[in-house]
Amino acid sequence: MADYIDFIDQNSINAGNKLFELGHYSLALLSYQKAFNLLYKYNGDKSYPIMLAGQLRNKISICQIKTYSR
Repeated sequence: MADYIDFIDQNSINAGNKLFELGHYSLALLSYQKAFNLLYKYNGDKSYPIMLAGQLRNKISICQIKTYSR
């Protein structure tokens, strides 16, 4: 079983956070989805990746609302 660190795309998460702050919600959405899709492949039992996936899912939902409600 691979270590969960291999499934966390910190660069995409950081880019998503910066884009979100700048109001570029559609680009932040793409970054968060990329990070979430990689993290979703993790099938271990550590709690941090599960919590991070939940946070990313929330950010994705917020970005979708802000992107498509314009």
